[in-house]
Amino acid sequence: MTWLVLFAVPWIVVAARPGVSASRRLLAVALVLTVPLVGPLLALLVRRTRGGQVRLEPVPAVVAHRPSPIEIDLLGNQPPVLERLLADDGAERLAALVHLSSRGDDAAIAVLRWTIEHGPDEAVLAAALTLEEIELRAVTRALATIAPAPIARPRGAQVAAAFAA
Repeated sequence: MTWLVLFAVPWIVVAARPGVSASRRLLAVALVLTVPLVGPLLALLVRRTRGGQVRLEPVPAVVAHRPSPIEIDLLGNQPPVLERLLADDGAERLAALVHLSSRGDDAAIAVLRWTIEHGPDEAVLAAALTLEEIELRAVTRALATIAPAPIARPRGAQVAAAFAA
């Protein structure tokens, strides 16, 4: 016990002397008292080193898809989606609904909701069904991500099933 006092007291004095912040002194004393043999070395390390700023990893830039000239030409020849959605022609309305359904993003949902509130009766019904389909796909995707893996039957049960058949 006396050797512990003779060994620890000088290191506690060194760790607790002024010159650094109170939190560093407290940490140095705690290291001397709790970590056997290596505690004094760690206490000196705490007292002599200075903290620095941690660099964060760079965030990779998201590269947006640049449309080709052919895609731009095709988009330029089509009327806006809302005009196609409110058109009297059923085929053109169906093409707009398919386009919005395949996109399924926030803008498509906003267009469908606007059509439900302000569009003609035929467009309102079709937009409501398309919106319901988008929401159903989102729920199905969410359930598929949290569904448990199928349980495999034991090997012996497979052999017994093969002989039974």
